[in-house]
Amino acid sequence: MTQAFNPNFSYPYHLSPNDFASTMTDVYDFLYDLNEKAVEKGWGRFEDILQLQALSNVLSNVLNTSLAKYSRELVVNTLPNGHPDLIRRGIYPGDKAVEAEDGVEVKATRHTTAQVDMHSAREHDLCTFVYSVDRTIGVPWCDLKPLTFTGIFLGHVTEEDYRKNERNERGTRTASLHKDGLAKYRMSWIYLTNEMRTSYWCKRQLGLPLINETGDR
Repeated sequence: MTQAFNPNFSYPYHLSPNDFASTMTDVYDFLYDLNEKAVEKGWGRFEDILQLQALSNVLSNVLNTSLAKYSRELVVNTLPNGHPDLIRRGIYPGDKAVEAEDGVEVKATRHTTAQVDMHSAREHDLCTFVYSVDRTIGVPWCDLKPLTFTGIFLGHVTEEDYRKNERNERGTRTASLHKDGLAKYRMSWIYLTNEMRTSYWCKRQLGLPLINETGDR
């Protein structure tokens, strides 16, 4: 796992590679324990029970809580729908902030481009965990690959880095990073496995060497 980390990344908020490694391990352990009981009860894997969007939302919440546990400076923003997800420790009463000036917004996505949809375009520090989940139809659950994190990004983005996504009259308006904003954001990578390093955008934009498979999870 350690070989996939960016040795040149400058971590904000006194975060460290160990914080992110421990956070990923927490999620792996969480899913293992959850799936052990779920399969025993005949429900199947947790990853297969939820719709993919719901899975990303659950992972975002678990990642948010776990990263705060290991961080020296950040805590969970306890205000429902407060922004961002993680805020500086000891600044806001009750660790509640409607719109904190700094902190980290945490998202999980299956998109290997590291793209995520937001409710609105905001200036913030965005942390995206990219994950891979095997949902091959017709394969016994025991033969499916476990959910794996393939990339982590943490960078500062502004409102100008976003585009507004069109939705029909029944949909909810969202915003996501436009082409240039996304390219800028991906330069702030923390962790990339070989699965990500062989993706089209990564080979074209970063040109990173492959790592020894024993260093990949």
